[in-house]
Order: sequence, then C-alpha cells, then structure tokens
Amino acid sequence: MNYLKGLTLIAASICVLSCTQQKKTGIHGVVQYCDEVLVLEITTQQLKPIDTLLITDKTFNYQPNTDVPTFLLFEFPTGSKIPVLYQPGEYIELNINDTTEFGDFTASGSLSTARLARQRDLLSATARFIDSLDEVNATYLDTSSNSSIRRDLYDAAQQRLAQHRKALEAIIDEDTTDLGNILALNQRLGEIDFFDYQHDYAYYEKVDRGLQAAHPDHAHANYFHKRLEEYKAAMVRQMRIDNAAEKVVVGTQAPEISLPNLEGEILNLSDLRGKVVLIDFWASWCGPCRRANPELVALYEKYKTKGFEIFSVSLDGIPNQPNPKNDWRFAIEKDGLIWPYHVSDLVGFESQVFDLYGFDGIPFTILVDGQGKILARNLRGKALAQKLAELL
Repeated sequence: MNYLKGLTLIAASICVLSCTQQKKTGIHGVVQYCDEVLVLEITTQQLKPIDTLLITDKTFNYQPNTDVPTFLLFEFPTGSKIPVLYQPGEYIELNINDTTEFGDFTASGSLSTARLARQRDLLSATARFIDSLDEVNATYLDTSSNSSIRRDLYDAAQQRLAQHRKALEAIIDEDTTDLGNILALNQRLGEIDFFDYQHDYAYYEKVDRGLQAAHPDHAHANYFHKRLEEYKAAMVRQMRIDNAAEKVVVGTQAPEISLPNLEGEILNLSDLRGKVVLIDFWASWCGPCRRANPELVALYEKYKTKGFEIFSVSLDGIPNQPNPKNDWRFAIEKDGLIWPYHVSDLVGFESQVFDLYGFDGIPFTILVDGQGKILARNLRGKALAQKLAELL
C-alpha cells in the first residue's frame, strides 16, 4: 500500500470513529426493578412532565431536546426520583437503585450530575439514620429510661444533621459556579431545611456570585438571584422598621403623617393637635382590620364629642389590587367609617408609614395625646376601650 495513501485511510478511520463518539449524547440509565419512568423538567416554578419512557432489559435512553443546561427529574413508580443536570452535548450514564424511596444512584459523564448523586446519597443515608433513631425511640417509648434515651437520640440526630450540612457545604465549595448548588441549598429532610437565608446568607451570596459569573442568562441562576435580592431588600426594610420601632415608643412625639385623602387633599396628623387621636393602620383587604372596624365605629360615636378623633391610614395598593382606591372607598362606606380623616399613599407595603412607625403588620394602632405624644402602641378591643374611658 502506498505510504501516504495508508496514512490517509488511517486518518479517515480515526475521524470516523471520533465523529461517531462525539455524536453519542443523551442519558442512558440502568435500573433494577421498574418497567417505565416519567421524565419531568424542573423549572423555576414547577415540575413539567415531558415524556414517559419504557424500560427494556433494565435500561432506558433519553435524548433531551435542549440547548441550555437543564434540570431533569426521572420519576419511577416505586417513588424513586433521580435529578439530572444535563448540559447539551453530554452523554450521561446513570446506575439507579429504583427500589428505594429516595433512589440512590451513581452518574458518569457529568460532574454536575455526579454531584447531584452525592447529594442524593447524603439525603438517603441521613433519612435512614433518622428512621433508625425513631425505631429505637419507639422501642423504649413506655419504659422508665425513655427520657434519657430520647435525649441521647436527639443529640445523635443533631450530630448527624450537622455532618450532613458540612458534607453539602463541601460539595458546594468544589465548584460555586455549578447550577446543581441550587438544589443543594434547597435540600430538605421532612420539615428540616439544611440552609436558610437568615443563617446562611454568606453561602447564598457565594453561590449567587458563582452562578451570575458562569450562567448570567440561565433561568435558574436568575431566579436564584432574584430571590436573594428580594431577601436582601426585605432584610434592609426590616432593619429600617426595627430602627423606627426603637424610637416610636410611649412618651415620644408621634412622627408626622402627611398623606392624601380620597379627593387628593393632603391631611396632616398634626392638624389634630388638642385631641386624643387613634392612628389606625388598616386596609380594605385586611380581614382582622375589617372585623375590628365596628368596635372603632362604636368608640368614635361614644367619644367624638369629648375630644377623640381617628386618623385612618390605609395600606391599600398591594400588587393584586387592580383598583386599590375603589377598594379603599368601598370599605370606608361599607364599614361606616364616618370620621373625616382617611389617608393613603396607595402603595401597600411600600408605604412610608412603615419606616416612620416601625411596624410590619396590620391592624396596628398608635394612641396619641393632645400634644402629639404617644400614649400607647397597638391597643385594640377591650384594652383600647378601657384606655379611652380613663382618658375621656
């Protein structure tokens, strides 16, 4: 054979083999028991069914139709659920124990899915350990040593959960750009969360930085970022509310409120100096507020000629109110709130009054004297009636 021709044929053969191997993509699974599997996509909002695969000779194959990294869930009739993070072009091989509730599995061909398998192994092992403790507890339930045993079991459970948490941290730290870290941070065992925003904010922030750097346009990365930003905003807002609450106490001057009424006219709290004033924070959509309104009407009728006034601040304007002004007006009329001082900026929980008065829920009240100083916080019902009887 001509030497150059031989090299050409060898090169062509290598190319054919190489090209054939490169085209091998998708997911290949080996199972032990089931004869079918439901394929779902894990979106940011739901589990979306995609396909049902028949399992032949304990194997199945699936070719994802996606051009972006995609979370998939393979759900078996036994209850086993296998998460996969498929990246276009990958060939992932799964070896699945589909006979257990959690579904232990191993994965090759994808570092991300291999990490998901380790997450699942952790969850399965910890669940079995906690179940074994419950069995021990049940055995000694009616014995005199039960209290001591329960303390020991509780300590053992807490130690195992702490170990589980550290193992998840180690998986996350291997690659903070891995989308699979989202599932690690959201992992739960029953009612137990291994991570939460309040105690693990630094971890969420670290993962967020990694995801935004590696996957700035991915739906899951952006949803994760949005949720973290919402928590951050809520945390800042709560700090402002807490700071205000420390200042708005009995004996201090009530902060000025200047807001429009239904006709757009600005009404000021300070206009009521000389009267005992109940500042009532409420909203048309607030059930407890509406149920308390008849009592306020009765108190107003009883004391309105004795120097008592109500300054109602509505928190209407939440996102699911198409026409908050109409809702506000209708509630005033329906509940017979006949006093003239009704104001609102109609922006719901974005209202400036939260930062002024340091509260985070309604109904909420502040009682002030004729000089505008605070007499009491959040008096309602009999306590409010008794206080007004003392004052007026």
